[in-house]
Amino acid sequence: IPSDSPMRLRVNTVTNKIVLGPNVVKAIPSPPAAGYSIANIIDDQVKHIRGTTSGKIFYEIIDPQKVKQGHTYQITFEDTVFANQQGLSGYDTVYTKSFTLVDITNTVSPDTLIDNEKNLPIEDGKIIDGIRLRFENVPSLEFNAEKSYWSNDSIWSIRSDWFALFDAIGTKMPYDYRIIFTDQQNTESLEFCIRYVGNTTNCFPGFLYPSKNVNFFIQRRIGLSGVDENDWEDIPFAFIDVIPYGNPDGYFNADGDRESDWIVFMDDTTENGEQNPSWYFALNLHKNDSLLTIDQPRPGDTAYVIIEKPFLNEDVFEFSTESSTISKEKALSDMDKIKVVPNPYFGASAFEEKNNYVNGRGPREIQFRYLPSECTIRIFNIAGELVSEIHHSEPINFGTGSWDLLTKDNLNASYGMYIYHVSAPGIGEKVGKFAIIK
Repeated sequence: IPSDSPMRLRVNTVTNKIVLGPNVVKAIPSPPAAGYSIANIIDDQVKHIRGTTSGKIFYEIIDPQKVKQGHTYQITFEDTVFANQQGLSGYDTVYTKSFTLVDITNTVSPDTLIDNEKNLPIEDGKIIDGIRLRFENVPSLEFNAEKSYWSNDSIWSIRSDWFALFDAIGTKMPYDYRIIFTDQQNTESLEFCIRYVGNTTNCFPGFLYPSKNVNFFIQRRIGLSGVDENDWEDIPFAFIDVIPYGNPDGYFNADGDRESDWIVFMDDTTENGEQNPSWYFALNLHKNDSLLTIDQPRPGDTAYVIIEKPFLNEDVFEFSTESSTISKEKALSDMDKIKVVPNPYFGASAFEEKNNYVNGRGPREIQFRYLPSECTIRIFNIAGELVSEIHHSEPINFGTGSWDLLTKDNLNASYGMYIYHVSAPGIGEKVGKFAIIK
């Protein structure tokens, strides 16, 4: 026995009951009561209400009896705020800092259950109201090459990353993007200096890319689904037009051997209204693939740039709970499950308690399984005489009752066949039989 957690058990020699010590609990496996429906989360999911995170939240019902009926919970986050070392283009919100769990059922007086917890549990977290949450976060804001795709799969694969050239340091913005290509050059790019961010009039020669009309436009996803057109908004952008072979043409393309044009997303807006870079978009060069070196985006093609996003300030999750309940309709059909174990009873059963302090065996017992939480069990012999009456009243998650094989006159029941009748008020009745063999 561990010295720091002693286990103490004592058997009462008069009642034969086990007295449990302070570090001991007793658990009895049992099916739930008839008609039992276990507690759950409505719609079986923790819903993402607002924000753009790629992270997911899962739940596990640990203690169904503690889950509350009709309660709504909200999960919010705080993220880190780092100033760029150069201090030129705002800040990066890159990492999740903490999460908060609030019971918002009472909108006037919400109850904060977990406040700014820095540890986002991936396995064993705190159990709140019978529920344990598990977080599947992503490390930081990063381009996901595997999830990014084209509407037409015959185009070069996508290359994207955080924009950082010389002193032009961008900000990682937490959005997904799409680039839609057109047949006309009717969208205008911003003038952009790749040497630094800010006033382009003092840009070094060779680093300035002027504004021009181009054959594409950029949108970022602001809605959760991305299916509706209202889920997308236009953003400004710059265009680093470097090919073909040093002859900028205003069309996004790549020659497959030397270089690809770059599209720079300019959706980081500063307090004074300046547009700064976030990510860039280009094409991977496939020098040895003759099928791809002659292809480029055509009108109607769309490229989807997927950014992995951790839980950030903008993200809100909610879920609502249903407590464990008893359905009378289901309970009526579950009455057919009621059975006696063991049946027949051969002089002993495995779940009978031992008696280590009194000569002879301990008390006998048979069990009734799948009982309603409130019911009366009447046991009759084959002559129709009442042998015993048991009033069963247990929590709804415990559907087992027992008979100590003593008659209503406190005599040992004889061997033979017996009839049992289970009556549950407002639900129904069940009649069955069992045998005792001595």
